[in-house]
Amino acid sequence: MTILFSLLSFSCRDQASDENSADGNFLDQHDTASSTESEPETEGSIVVFAASDVGDSTIETTVEWLEKAQSLWYTEGTFGSENDLYSPIYLILVGDEMQATIELEEEYCDHLYEHHGESVEYSRCNTNYTDPNCEHGICLFTEYVTNGGAGIASSRQNDGYHLMIMAAKNPGPNEEDYKKVVFHEAFHIYQLSQHNELDYDKAEELTGRRSGDHDENVPWWSEGTAEYMAVYHYSQQDGVDENYFEREMRNKLGYFEGESEAYVINEYLEHDTKLYNITFDDNGHLAYHIGSWLVAYLVHTHGQQKILDFYQNIHLMNFEDNFTEHFDQDHRATIDEFEDFLFQEDKALLLEILR
Repeated sequence: MTILFSLLSFSCRDQASDENSADGNFLDQHDTASSTESEPETEGSIVVFAASDVGDSTIETTVEWLEKAQSLWYTEGTFGSENDLYSPIYLILVGDEMQATIELEEEYCDHLYEHHGESVEYSRCNTNYTDPNCEHGICLFTEYVTNGGAGIASSRQNDGYHLMIMAAKNPGPNEEDYKKVVFHEAFHIYQLSQHNELDYDKAEELTGRRSGDHDENVPWWSEGTAEYMAVYHYSQQDGVDENYFEREMRNKLGYFEGESEAYVINEYLEHDTKLYNITFDDNGHLAYHIGSWLVAYLVHTHGQQKILDFYQNIHLMNFEDNFTEHFDQDHRATIDEFEDFLFQEDKALLLEILR
């Protein structure tokens, strides 16, 4: 069952929760349910919180593609399924109007206070929390009005839910990339659902975000796998252009049709930092793009199932041991080997691993 709490600009109580569920049923935006009328923590549920300026078509599109992702990855027999960690997903849909999103924050915080009181303490919903740099609302969702994008902003193990935020731009819901981004964020939920670790630092280590030669979070593995899996599996959907996968992977390298240079590879070379040492704040886009190609390389040499097997094992061992067990050597040696492949002179040869 999919439950929708519709956030109307004139109302402070009507609210939409649960974006999609195992049943795949969808309540029309006008079939609103208040938080007292429906318990959102239904097994397999997605809870939709849509701002008042978000249209029905955006809600339906996002739910549809999130359901597709669920059927791909949130499957029986996985650790996330056996431990009931895939749900609930609180799907936040932000529009273009700042006031509507401020009201969305208020309604969402009301919901947290009612259903997840313990998680509020460490949330921006805590009335004692202040951010002197926040210009609108509490900056839980309002920055997405300004900047766009998407993200997962929760720990299912600690909060009791996944918080998935989708903005109305970069990309917008009418753009093809929006559907791919839904897949990308949904794969993050898959990643984050394969362990029961409550300690934040230990969880970051298990998922590869502490795999650099420093103590900062690094995106190469978590974002590289999410981006590759999103691009590949979106390319396999009905109606998607047959050249989509190769075109998107070429774009990630800046290797465009009719050109011999791969500009992103050149940028990576000039940055002179190992992939596993690039942080989110220091040319993080390189880790996303080059990381997705590393995953393509591993899929070519080991098969895509090995990526999923790696995640099914993260609750059993540390990142380095897990990586070595599934890819035959540690991640540093793997990236050295991958760079030899990446830096070859004839860039057209890179595309062969995609076919």
